[in-house]
Formats: sequence, structure tokens, C-alpha cells
Amino acid sequence: MAHNTPQIGTITYNAAEACFEALVTLHTATGLQRIAASCDAPLTASEDRIENALWADALARADDPAVLRSQIETVELPQAA
Repeated sequence: MAHNTPQIGTITYNAAEACFEALVTLHTATGLQRIAASCDAPLTASEDRIENALWADALARADDPAVLRSQIETVELPQAA
């Protein structure tokens, strides 16, 4: 079953940078892209606020070729006869 909504991996807090970080998986026409995302927020921020900010950061950076990412291209498998 395919999921069309972004998926956020494990969220960690980077104390040195005072931000939350996670890998966000985006479903694109060419396949899956995992993009490193971050958001500045205090430790007391709500989970919804952090997830929305991480998702927005990943979407904003998705077309930037300099952004750290991994990509899994979609491949069509042959149909059985």
C-alpha cells in the first residue's frame, strides 16, 4: 500500500544547535526522497508544532540540489503473463 503523505523519522534534539532534526520521507513522481530537516524550537514545543515545522522545512528544501538527501527511484516491474 502506498502512502502519499510525508513520513517523519525519529525526531532528535540537537542541543548544540538548539533545534530538532529528523529525516522526512517525501513521495514524489520519481520515487521516495529522504531529506534531512531541522527546526528551531524549545524543548517545551508541542509535538505537532515540531512535526509541522520539520515537514515544512523538508518541503521548502526539496528542490535544492545542495540539500542532504537520499532517493529511491520508482521502478515498474513487468506484469506476469
